[in-house]
Amino acid sequence: MYVRWTHTYARVGQFKVALTVSDDDNGSSVTRMMTVLVENAAPLITAVSLDKTTINEDETVLLRGSFTDTGVNETHSVVVNWGDDESSNAVVDPVTRTFTAQHQYVDNPASNPPQYVIAVTVQDGDNRSDMESLNITVNNAVPVVNAGPDVTTVEAQSVAFTGSFTTPEPWTRIRYFGTSVTIERRWHADADTRVCRQWDVYGQADGDRR
Repeated sequence: MYVRWTHTYARVGQFKVALTVSDDDNGSSVTRMMTVLVENAAPLITAVSLDKTTINEDETVLLRGSFTDTGVNETHSVVVNWGDDESSNAVVDPVTRTFTAQHQYVDNPASNPPQYVIAVTVQDGDNRSDMESLNITVNNAVPVVNAGPDVTTVEAQSVAFTGSFTTPEPWTRIRYFGTSVTIERRWHADADTRVCRQWDVYGQADGDRR
């Protein structure tokens, strides 16, 4: 005669199982013991997505995801590596086992196509984990330039030009092209605002402004 039974263990560990068999005549019985070793099962990411897969630099994306775990009483953490040398902890709902995170990309990558690889890692309290990755395209944002007012001058006289521009870039280059004048200056933006710059360009006028 064979006996089969099932039981679901909600946590890891070693458990003693007692099997007792009794007859129906005189109540005689025999008990045997065995040990069940329950090992931790890793969580499994079931979905991960972005609200936008293509953005311009300085824009923000929202990441959502979900996971499963056979451990009923497990706790979990989710870390998102955004691919631009930045990472953050996602907000985890332990009841629904879903997570959310958001991130602002301040600059586009130098690669072609301009994509970052996002890595999402879900880890349980016993250091078992699962990882998924996805790509996001971050395009360069074109600066908005105000070249300033027109200037009238004569040949062989010094002339000054003043203008302004806005861009999300952490730095930018400025070039002014005259007949034979090319002036380039590199500017470092305020790390907090990164929105307003002003420059002064000086050169010798030997032709018309272009």
